[in-house]
Amino acid sequence: MVTSYRELHSKPTLNVLSKDQIEQIHLATMEVLERTGVQITHLKALELLDGAGASVNGNRVRIPAQMVEEATHTSPSHFALGKRNGEPAIFLEDNKSWFGAGLDCVDYLNPITDDRRRFTSEDCRVTATISNALPNYSWSMTLGLAADVPADIADRANYDAWLKQGAKHFTERLREKTLKTMDLNTEPLPTEIIIEMDRMAKHWN
Repeated sequence: MVTSYRELHSKPTLNVLSKDQIEQIHLATMEVLERTGVQITHLKALELLDGAGASVNGNRVRIPAQMVEEATHTSPSHFALGKRNGEPAIFLEDNKSWFGAGLDCVDYLNPITDDRRRFTSEDCRVTATISNALPNYSWSMTLGLAADVPADIADRANYDAWLKQGAKHFTERLREKTLKTMDLNTEPLPTEIIIEMDRMAKHWN
């Protein structure tokens, strides 16, 4: 009996929905897009959709099912997300799973006091530091939207806070030293980690 490569390297999977349920959701989505439509305010996106065959009425865009089907059938079955230098880092294909930090949280829950408040740029810096240090994360980013800076530059403030902490796949000095300390535990914590932990403790308190 010949065993296939896929059988030799199979992994357990979790299927929350059946194929029929997935198809029902897909068909319902097509109906919503074509009949109700979506609201889009980006001018360039409106131009592209109008030119591709969508029905554009002001900011209301209705997308025909055929247009969606053509897009899904012509999209690649796999692609890679790369580092800023162009080197591939995360391969999206088959049933591979990757984990990383999310974005766009509006509120911040203090892990010490359980107080809930709006995210600040300092919170972005702290969460970016933690995200970058987690060994099982494949990418990192800040977790929230800074409410203490003007809305029109908030995204750049978030990016600045994230980049200064050595974004994963770009600069991993803090993460590498943390992992080395956790694995070997033969020397005191590096000074920069002690400083960062102290800074986060003061921020949380």
